[in-house]
Amino acid sequence: MDLMTLSRLITQGPVLNKGDVLFRPGQAASSLYMIRTGSVRSSRTDDDGDERIVGFALAGDFAGVAALCDDTYSNTLTAMQTTVVCDISVDALKQASASSPALNRFLLRLLSKELRYNRQARLRLAAPRSRIRVARFIVHHMAQLAGRSLSATRIRLPMARWELANHLGLAIESVSRVFSGFRSEGILEVRGREMIIHAPERLYLIAEESLFKRTLDDGEPLAGQALSEVSCLGDSGAGSCRIAANG
Repeated sequence: MDLMTLSRLITQGPVLNKGDVLFRPGQAASSLYMIRTGSVRSSRTDDDGDERIVGFALAGDFAGVAALCDDTYSNTLTAMQTTVVCDISVDALKQASASSPALNRFLLRLLSKELRYNRQARLRLAAPRSRIRVARFIVHHMAQLAGRSLSATRIRLPMARWELANHLGLAIESVSRVFSGFRSEGILEVRGREMIIHAPERLYLIAEESLFKRTLDDGEPLAGQALSEVSCLGDSGAGSCRIAANG
């Protein structure tokens, strides 16, 4: 019944072409959106007027989650390809959740997922070396695909290289050099936006490199390692690998 209640609140949203903007900062946050097909990027404008990409959303992801607690959107949401979204009225959702504990738990999970994604994004940017930032992003993207029962070793990046570089706080040339280095080490291949992961376990080790080297002042291991939650599943018939928290 809770699923039926939620399904009744969902309406067909707009079809976005590449470069179309769904919402901007300051716009009234009247709807929560779910990406049905395609992909989008979320960005903010810094004090210098430059766009800073803070995240990406794929098919099945929700966008505009801040609408659940704010009156206005805080980011700009832009389609990276032809994208179809579903529209969920925030007012109707809040009204329905008042009598549905299951729906309330669903909304809490959405907010928790948003917080976790932001924490992982900060962790990527905190890496001192460009190869670690890129590795952490790829590992995160692999986990997203694996969670959708899709191949995590043969993937197509939805974002352009400049968008990835912007998100990671790197120059495009730096990202290209990292990809070239990974290729020469036999870790992965990149052909345009197509990526084939040959050695996911080595990619994980690079992604967690600085975390293994750092400890807290009192000597305890670092906790809350976002990357430790990642599980990578290879193609059908291939092996699987997992990095567990704290080893």
